[in-house]
Amino acid sequence: MKKFGLALCLLLTLSGCGLGFNGGSSRGAINADILLLDISGSSLNGAGTYNTEDHSINSLASRQIQLRNKLSNALGENTAIYFGFVRGSYGAQELSTILAPKLFLDIDSFINEDMNNDQRKKDTRDAIAEIWNQLLNSKDSPDSNCSSATQSNLVNRSLGKLSIRHASSLANQLCGSATSAHDVILQLKENPSNLGSDIQGAVDRSLEKMSSDERRLYSNDGKPVLLNARIILVSDLIQKMPTGFLPEVLKPLKDKQAACDFAKESAGEHATTYEGSPALISDGFAGAKGKISETERDKLKEYWVCWFQTRNITDIDLGARGIDLGNL
Repeated sequence: MKKFGLALCLLLTLSGCGLGFNGGSSRGAINADILLLDISGSSLNGAGTYNTEDHSINSLASRQIQLRNKLSNALGENTAIYFGFVRGSYGAQELSTILAPKLFLDIDSFINEDMNNDQRKKDTRDAIAEIWNQLLNSKDSPDSNCSSATQSNLVNRSLGKLSIRHASSLANQLCGSATSAHDVILQLKENPSNLGSDIQGAVDRSLEKMSSDERRLYSNDGKPVLLNARIILVSDLIQKMPTGFLPEVLKPLKDKQAACDFAKESAGEHATTYEGSPALISDGFAGAKGKISETERDKLKEYWVCWFQTRNITDIDLGARGIDLGNL
């Protein structure tokens, strides 16, 4: 269930996908995918288990491949990428910016400023995507020579049309993004620490990050730019509550409506400053150990639907199947 109506690519030219626009508004919009990975003890392959022999969609070895595929396609799809592990509390949550929205703004702005030939614009965009994939798929993380080498590569691949100043800025951003990507991918192999199952904290931290980044985004003509966020939550949704895990907490409640009422109460009065309405996709109960009765599962689902709505998240897909990050 994809909600990407805000950031439509302009298909009237061969220059590639620039900024999309929000209906008749003059405010541009950039898609942003937030990948939240819950590998707490209540999920399959928990506690950072990494095994290259395990080819299941939920294994960390598979997640590593999926993340590379996701990042490989991101520039072509004009989608900023954030990544975070679900940890034990709001304060412990960390969200890594792998491909920042500003990179997409700068690619669009620099190419349009330096070139007036549509085919050259398209070829340069394709070259930037190829250079990004080379950095991403390199065996080693970028070294101190990355920026200068990438700058030269960008100028050469644009046939000298991309200015030195613009090539230098893009090179620094691409090398920084590649370093972040390598760091995150490495974490999948090195048993991530301080894990937990505060899903609510991870979502709230993500929304605050979107708000913070959006306040600093402006197009080259000075107009503010929106972030059209989508949260991809890889989790069994077994939140750790103060009084126990969520299914046990919900069990005494009468029905789904009672679970919904409890969700709204437990949501507190937290008010995010992010004004968007993100879509959310989760594999829901696919990774849960043990069995949850149909009645309890219905209450659990209703709880989350109602809780997410308190964060203005209404486009919700809570499935019961494994998520392949590389195909979203």
